[in-house]
Amino acid sequence: MNARISGLIGVVSVVAGVAACHKDPTAAGAGAPTQVIANFASLTIDSVTHSAEFVASVVDADLTPLTNSVSLAMCSGGSAIASVTKDASYQPIPNTSTRAIVTGLAVGSTCVIASSSGVKPDSVQIIVK
Repeated sequence: MNARISGLIGVVSVVAGVAACHKDPTAAGAGAPTQVIANFASLTIDSVTHSAEFVASVVDADLTPLTNSVSLAMCSGGSAIASVTKDASYQPIPNTSTRAIVTGLAVGSTCVIASSSGVKPDSVQIIVK
């Protein structure tokens, strides 16, 4: 009988330990916006007047996409090389990302900054050939 009780206590201890180590979705940082992440580090546009796309999302400490809005802007001096606009036809469900359309205006390189209020922005290098 003592062996069974000892075994039962051992099993309960292991189950409790596994449950305690399970990732808690309400842990500190979950759901709080921390940064913007774009799905590409760089884009190459084949020629002037052509375009390319990337998607950016605001994420929390666990890299879970959030519904916060993303702003897009050309890097300083880059507006002569390319332009960026939000794709109004892009309607993800749930609304956790923004798609940018970058159009080449002149040969050269620049970048697009994807940002959101109070979090670390991300940038995408743009090369127009």
